[in-house]
Amino acid sequence: MDALRFAFDEEMTSFADHAAYRAENIVAAHANAFFYLLLVAAFIVISVLALGWYAFTTNAAGAEPEEPLSYAHSLFITFQVVASLGMDDSITDPGHIVVFVLMCFSGLFLFAILIGMITESFHSFVAGMNEGKSKVPLSNHTLILGWNETTVRVACQMALLRRQWRQQNETWVRTLFPWMRVKPSTPVAEAPIVILTDRFSKAEMQDALEFAFDECGISKKRTKVGRDIICRIGDPTSIKDLQRVGAHRARSILVMMSDADKEGDVEGYFEHGMTLRTLLAIRIVMHTAKKVPYKDDMRVVAQMEKSSDYMDCIQLGKTSDGRNVLNIVDLSLFLNSVTFTGVSHPGIAFALLDMLSFEGVAMRLRKVTDFPDGGKHIIGLTARDASLAWENAVFLDVIEDPNEAQNLASPGGLASPGDRIITSTDRLIFLSKVSAPKPAARVPPVLPPKPAFSGHEARVPPVLPPCKILVCGWCPDWDNPLNFAQRIQCTASELPKGSQLTFLNMKNLSDDADGDDVFSQLMQQVCKTDPDISEEEIANPGKGGTWAYKERVTITYEFGDAGSYSTLERAMKKQVFHKAIVLSTVVNLKLNAFVRDTRVLTILVCLRALQRKLHNQPLHVIVENSLDNTSVLAIAPTADHHGIPDFVNTHAIYACALAQSLAYPRMVPFVSSLFSREDGTPNMFLMDALQLLPEGEWTFGSIVALVKQSLPDDVVIGLRQSTGKVLMAPKLSDVCRCHSGDRLMMISRRVRRADGPSAD
Repeated sequence: MDALRFAFDEEMTSFADHAAYRAENIVAAHANAFFYLLLVAAFIVISVLALGWYAFTTNAAGAEPEEPLSYAHSLFITFQVVASLGMDDSITDPGHIVVFVLMCFSGLFLFAILIGMITESFHSFVAGMNEGKSKVPLSNHTLILGWNETTVRVACQMALLRRQWRQQNETWVRTLFPWMRVKPSTPVAEAPIVILTDRFSKAEMQDALEFAFDECGISKKRTKVGRDIICRIGDPTSIKDLQRVGAHRARSILVMMSDADKEGDVEGYFEHGMTLRTLLAIRIVMHTAKKVPYKDDMRVVAQMEKSSDYMDCIQLGKTSDGRNVLNIVDLSLFLNSVTFTGVSHPGIAFALLDMLSFEGVAMRLRKVTDFPDGGKHIIGLTARDASLAWENAVFLDVIEDPNEAQNLASPGGLASPGDRIITSTDRLIFLSKVSAPKPAARVPPVLPPKPAFSGHEARVPPVLPPCKILVCGWCPDWDNPLNFAQRIQCTASELPKGSQLTFLNMKNLSDDADGDDVFSQLMQQVCKTDPDISEEEIANPGKGGTWAYKERVTITYEFGDAGSYSTLERAMKKQVFHKAIVLSTVVNLKLNAFVRDTRVLTILVCLRALQRKLHNQPLHVIVENSLDNTSVLAIAPTADHHGIPDFVNTHAIYACALAQSLAYPRMVPFVSSLFSREDGTPNMFLMDALQLLPEGEWTFGSIVALVKQSLPDDVVIGLRQSTGKVLMAPKLSDVCRCHSGDRLMMISRRVRRADGPSAD
């Protein structure tokens, strides 16, 4: 440990390290940087030499020159000598001329050799810079360790967060008076980002980032690769490489070693092996550093695509307010929840993604005292009254300072009871485009007249007809009976009575002797795990089986490859399905993003062909995709263009969840609670607007006030119009048109019924 402390102490960063770091970043940010540097060097050399020539000429002994020598003339003479290797018009003798020419050629020859040696050394220096292996003498920076399919999207999310903060401070008043600028709501918004990986070269990483930034419309003036995004080559599991990029001085660290984990699984390593090694290396770096400047507010987030029973035992310490430095983010929770929630709430996947993405309206967190007026406009209000406190933001919840109170204000998520009074030590969670929303005018909104029916009737949605759902593909996380039971429970609990879930995959394909009963054996364990799930009919080997959830929803199994036309035809001839969930993952195969999405497109085309052939009713399809252009290439699975698929972009959701977790670590449990779907937890759902509002045009503030009268603890976050347009967190003064088919987007803790979205 002492050797490690001595080997790479932060005090050993010299002036040469800083100079090399700045030079490398200038070269990475500007293609012609070397020419500019050479021009500057030539100008400096000529200026200094001309000054010396001028000084010696004016101070020389003897007679005064006929015309006084000016500094401008000295510059001209110096430029001639440097450019032409000398100038002397007084030499007229032929012999002297020959000797002078030989001297010039000799000097030119020797100078050329010297130039060659310098050039070779310079090329070696440039090659070393392009390798991206220089030390990073930064502090308070954000460090991304590893590279996978989500890394570029995470960098884009951080750049969008940076853009939003800088846009707020680009007014002429805040430009001229720095003390009036808005503080960032998170250090991630202003800190440079350093990416460390050994999977790609520095040039390949920079090209990928620049291409993605251009697609997202991120201006180079606000976020530039080479200046704000720094790429370095190294092994994230190496203590030396972590010290080289200043891991002990970083304020935010994101571990993205999932691709290396998958390669390790194939080669015989343990699950999450490379993530484990990286976290242990970070632990050593932090414990052996002489000083960890931001330990009191440090955050480390580790990306996990599958749940783990042992990773959370790794501890990196706690912050000054008792928060764990390390957050293990299980992304399977986010993806599965969004995908299957789309069955009972079509279009909700887009709304959830909008809430997490920093591209526009997003969930944000800020200390009350960090608001521009010190929080005076909101201190003393109840959480319920705070719903009308901001003109351009939706209040979601309060987080208490644990140093001031023993218990959190929220019972584990958003939309908690609204009688809590906001104090100066609290942190506020809100939904907005900006991190410092504008206080609303204290004018009571004009309330629309209440609908003719009573409040209780307004909360009871109509009984929905049963539906049959086809699930194509298999999630590897479901191999765990507990995870599969939770997925069945969360999905079936929101389906109407008499509905059916059919799983179509190759789960029964196994090398074991009892391979034909693999799914049935899994369901037996599921039934033991969850007493609400029971077996109705004993499965015949290879022919599926039947199970039930609370005797309300039937669960069946079909063996076969969902990517095969004949398999889909066999399943769709047996019964008519109303909805389909198309997963990009399959049993026992690890496919790359391109192959996964090609498989998804194939299934969609097969569904379209079979719908046309069998004359079935239109299907509502929820699709997982990894590549952005997949949703553009896909066609609706119905012949008459109804039932446009809901695309759940896997890596977009991963990137948004990781960026949120890194930017606002205290908000992680609140964000996770949105994806739980368990009773008593805050869930997002869509409610028919005309159940609570009369038809017409009303300001969003009026809509919020009226809903608060009927449902005081629910949070209205926007409106989804019948045309598909989503109004997420509009201004209180914005006029919203409420017509038939429009749906309010709400967050609520009310218990949901199986026959509808929610109920008291």
